[in-house]
Amino acid sequence: MLNRRRFLLSSGASILGGASLAGLPATAFAQSPVSGALLDGRNFGLTPGAPYDQAEALNTAVNAANSAKQKLFLPAGSYQISNVALPSGTQIIGAGSATKLVQMTDKPVFSLIGAQNIALEQFDVVGAQDLAADAILYMQSVRNVNIEECGFFASAKHGVWGYDAQVQINSNRFEQMGSAAIFLNNGVQSQVRGNIIKGCGNNGILIWRDEPGFDGTIVANNQIQNIEWRSGGNGQNGNGINVFRAQNVIVANNVISDCGFTAVRANGTRNTQILGNNCQRLGEVAIFSEFGFSGSLISNNLIDEAATGISITNYNDGGYLAVCSNNIVRNIWEKSPNNPDTIPLGIAAEADCNITGNVVENVPGAGLLLGWGPYHRNLLANGNLVRKCKYGVAASAVEGDGPINITGNSLFECEQPLVGGKWQDIAFDDLTQRAPDHIYVSNNVVG
Repeated sequence: MLNRRRFLLSSGASILGGASLAGLPATAFAQSPVSGALLDGRNFGLTPGAPYDQAEALNTAVNAANSAKQKLFLPAGSYQISNVALPSGTQIIGAGSATKLVQMTDKPVFSLIGAQNIALEQFDVVGAQDLAADAILYMQSVRNVNIEECGFFASAKHGVWGYDAQVQINSNRFEQMGSAAIFLNNGVQSQVRGNIIKGCGNNGILIWRDEPGFDGTIVANNQIQNIEWRSGGNGQNGNGINVFRAQNVIVANNVISDCGFTAVRANGTRNTQILGNNCQRLGEVAIFSEFGFSGSLISNNLIDEAATGISITNYNDGGYLAVCSNNIVRNIWEKSPNNPDTIPLGIAAEADCNITGNVVENVPGAGLLLGWGPYHRNLLANGNLVRKCKYGVAASAVEGDGPINITGNSLFECEQPLVGGKWQDIAFDDLTQRAPDHIYVSNNVVG
């Protein structure tokens, strides 16, 4: 790809025939057929470095490339652009970060409405934080859109915003977004992979729906860091990845650090998989499954430094059914810097949850918290290793809707290994000696 890019930059030809497309990354979505040649935007009035709005020239170039079924090439340089509407079939490629499109007005640089089969590759888009645009790139009711190896910088609000969009957003860079880097609402089986996201005002990636329903988006292999919560609230902001009402979403193998609240938050979701994420320095709960969720699979994640590790909660709001397995949770803080209601915990769960095979270390509260007040049903904690926690396992001693089974765990160097609590108060100092009828304790190793 680099050799091909150098060739493009060195050529002054208007149509760069013979430049193979084989060097471009393969995408999961089919693109419209092109001739294999590239159409140079300079032949349609685009002037690198010109100090004026070049939207009209870019529109002309896009239409010409579409008619010829060729990719439009934007050579190195800066282009001031205001709200270009891209039709179906548009394919634009730049010269990497040397090609910069600069936002001119409070409208997006690109708008995609009702379009399909679009590819945007290898250029930067620079927003204007003093302009109140909702996004640098805006999409509505689009299908088969591919955005790859682009950079998005300095948006007043979002980088890429999509409503009812089927989009593949891969290997891009997002920096200094006023709100979120990527916001997909009512999406359709999109993919968000391999992006680098730094310095957002409220969230990194949002996968939302207006009403609960199938989404099927995959969010994987992204690097997300320094996410603030400028707009405040108690969880809607400050998240690396926030999934809201969207069903059948996979969040996997992301590296997420330094977020005001949460690395991965799943709110009101169904059949969500949160797998293999590396999470560090989170201001509230590192991984949160909350409010009316069902069917959360939370496995193989690593959490180091947070106000709480993993919380699977809100049985009172219909949240239930989860597996929490093979996670490492360590170095939990004594308090949250941003949410005073957060309690220092390793892993907490309330209803129909199997907590198994986890390692929890160095928590100034409970390593495992099972139930909260009367909100507990069918909880199993089995085969976990908990060490250096104030309480190894704390189970709710308040009568609830179902049993709590604590079996086969290894609890080392904990001040009180097995306790029963009534909310924040300890009611049973040693559950191996005396426990309420709904708590079953067996075959745990204490050392």
